[in-house]
Parts: sequence; structure tokens; C-alpha cells
Amino acid sequence: MTDAEKQLTALMDAYGGMLMGLCSVTLGDRCLAEDALQEVFLRAYRALARGETLRSERAWLIRVAVNVCRDWTRTAWFRHVDRRVPLDALPEQTASPDFQDSGVLEAVRRLPVTERQIVLMYFWQDMRAEEISRALGVNRATVFRRLNRARKQLRDMVERWDSDD
Repeated sequence: MTDAEKQLTALMDAYGGMLMGLCSVTLGDRCLAEDALQEVFLRAYRALARGETLRSERAWLIRVAVNVCRDWTRTAWFRHVDRRVPLDALPEQTASPDFQDSGVLEAVRRLPVTERQIVLMYFWQDMRAEEISRALGVNRATVFRRLNRARKQLRDMVERWDSDD
């Protein structure tokens, strides 16, 4: 096994579940998420095989995953397919009890992709705003602006659901 293969195996073990959750919720389809995850790790392997050092591995992998998912969501085919990720389809380590015990995950799924990604990174993966900023390639103020917009949208959704009951 080459050094690049050993490094890739370590990255897959350390970040595979977290990235699978991010891709699953972003793309809304477990099979597409698996394909996206393969693409992410293929890009990582190519970088490692070229001798590149992945500074801040987690942020680098998240950024690649976000870019892969964003590229896929921009295709005409993707926009015409109905995708719903059942909660039990997510890897165990990505589905926290807070999300499982409430309708929060359903509300998060309804957010626009940019807000959804930040909510998942901030609340689900316990990333700091600085980490999210590096991973998404946006400034810190943008992270907080999107996070606040997402909180408001989630609050409005939950209030509507409560008033419907």
C-alpha cells in the first residue's frame, strides 16, 4: 500500500461518516451522496498521489464535498428528480438524537442548500464559524448571516407546523 493509499484510508475512516451525512442531506438522495463521496475521496487521492499536503484536512474535504454537491445540484437532471432522504438512511454518527426526536430534520431539509449546509456544519458537526468559513470559501460574516437567515426560516416553519396542529 502506498503512502497516498494509507493517508486516504485514514481520511475515509476519520471523515467518511460526517461527509456522507453532509452529502446525503445536501443532495437528498443516499445513492447520489455515495457517488459524491467517492468523487470527494477520488479528488483527495489524486491530490495525495501528487504529493500535495492537505492543510486542514477536515476543511479541505468539506469544501470539496460542498463543491461536488453544488456542481451536481446545478445540473438539469438533478432539478427534475424527487429526492427525500429518510432519517434512517443517514449514517448513525451523522443523525444526532436532537434531530431524530423532532421534526427539525424535516425543516432543515426544506432550507435552501446554502443555509442547509451551514446549519448542518454548525449544529450537527459542531464546527466553528471560522472552520465553516474556510470550508465554504466565504467570509465569517456571510456564515453568520446565512446562519441567522436559516434560524429565522426554521423558526417560521416550526411555528407554522405548530399552528396547523
